[in-house]
Amino acid sequence: KLLEQLHGQGYVRVDSPRLADLVLLNTCAIREKSEHKVYSLLGTLGGLKRARPGLVIGVGGCVAQQRGEEILRRVPAVDLVFGPDHLFDVPALLGEAAAGRRVARTAWRHRTQRVANFIPDFGAAVGSAGEVKAGLAIAKGCNNFCTFCVVPHTRGREVSREPDNILAEARALVARGVKELLLLGQNVNSYRAGGVSFVELLRRLNDVPGLARLRYTSPHPKDFSPELARAHAELRTLCEHVHLPVQSGSDRILKAMRRNHGIASYLEKLALLREQVPQVALSTDLIV
Repeated sequence: KLLEQLHGQGYVRVDSPRLADLVLLNTCAIREKSEHKVYSLLGTLGGLKRARPGLVIGVGGCVAQQRGEEILRRVPAVDLVFGPDHLFDVPALLGEAAAGRRVARTAWRHRTQRVANFIPDFGAAVGSAGEVKAGLAIAKGCNNFCTFCVVPHTRGREVSREPDNILAEARALVARGVKELLLLGQNVNSYRAGGVSFVELLRRLNDVPGLARLRYTSPHPKDFSPELARAHAELRTLCEHVHLPVQSGSDRILKAMRRNHGIASYLEKLALLREQVPQVALSTDLIV
């Protein structure tokens, strides 16, 4: 989405920061080492900027959301900082940078409802032709405050896109040649918008002409339903693979993690899924 906007501003992608007029870091904060890498890379980019003062450097994503103006104070070479809620403000922020202002935009947008089209319509029709696979965001943020996870603090509370908005982007991607869609969200199977559940959304996407494969990540065990298991058996495009994070094999640790599921219920859901799709491929996450 960032590249789509920049393309509209006349930018083209280059292979090295040494060739760039603009360098943007899209950052992750799920592990502490990710943040260390950001500051290390910014140190290197600072050297490039001293050699070429016109170089514009920006930091986006979750480290930007966490640290905000602290990044501007700590790294003088950085011109702009933007959190996930301000991804589509980047052209305006570049205008401020061109005027000589250093800016951090990390305030959460005011939300009065759980349904919001957080990706503008223009993003549905622009992109690189020839891709076989594409990500399609259906939700962002999370309402599960697991003790180990920073997501609700860096991505905000859970928001679902309207189904028509999602379907419009899906059709545009397929028209561009995409064969496989990966539905994205911090907790995809709690999706609900305008009376449409996650399973109903899968059914509607399954009917998009030309779509060959449909996947999603990541679901939460507590929201994994019998209807979703059946969908894997019934829907033509839905792949026979589920990534279902368990995080721990101990009920005591799961309770301490505030995961809201136990080992017995997790295994019951896997058994239900295997009953519907015996050849299903399963993967998971574990924190040790």
